[in-house]
Amino acid sequence: MAIECGYVLRRDVEGKPTVYAGEIDFGNIIGDFYLIPVAEKRDPVKSPDYEMKMKSRSGQYGVVGQCWVKKLKAGGSFFSITVDHPHMTDKPIYLAAFPDDEQPKDTPKGKPANFTLRWSRPKAGNGGQDFGGAPSPSSVDNDSIPY
Repeated sequence: MAIECGYVLRRDVEGKPTVYAGEIDFGNIIGDFYLIPVAEKRDPVKSPDYEMKMKSRSGQYGVVGQCWVKKLKAGGSFFSITVDHPHMTDKPIYLAAFPDDEQPKDTPKGKPANFTLRWSRPKAGNGGQDFGGAPSPSSVDNDSIPY
């Protein structure tokens, strides 16, 4: 059984790389976050595609996880996110964000804008996870993106 624990929305800002803004509510991890593209990947296959950043109590954004774009067997892609920060959790939390079935009318084909964030317990023996989803409006604006 998958647990819905947030959403992710694509943010296109003219002249900037595409980022994703979202909200998570999972255990003691609650708040807005951004998925910021990794500018220089050390390994084109293994390095994460995005860094997950959240605002700390001091008001500064910090990296709390990584995100990889993965391909679906049926076509399309999803985000595989690992949250791993010592102030948030004692072991990594693995999440996935799949595109929602319904997208805004102006969404280009192959560039979904709305995703639902889900967690499910890894299956014994394979580490696999099941996910799926539906969005909410984002509470963050383009001026607050921590590039």
